[in-house]
Amino acid sequence: NEMGLESADVKKLRSSIPSLPLLPTREDASLDVNVPTAAFDALAERYRAKQQRREATSKLLHVVCRKGNEAIYHLHRGELVQADQAIEEASTKLQQSLAEF
Repeated sequence: NEMGLESADVKKLRSSIPSLPLLPTREDASLDVNVPTAAFDALAERYRAKQQRREATSKLLHVVCRKGNEAIYHLHRGELVQADQAIEEASTKLQQSLAEF
């Protein structure tokens, strides 16, 4: 079956491509490019910190978009109080997160 082979190849290809590059270990970096371990550790820590901020921002955007959708839903039904509450919750969440960054 040609279709079965083709879809199996596509699945194999997709599973072989990582979504994010893996951070090498300190030993790999020292052997491959001769990076001082202290510099590598600092670089690895910055990478982890940026990744954590990226994940936190993504979660925040998800919450804010969901609250915006709720507000639109309530507005379409004439439920102004509920729409205002959803917008206030989104605003509060944004203000809290801005204080963290």
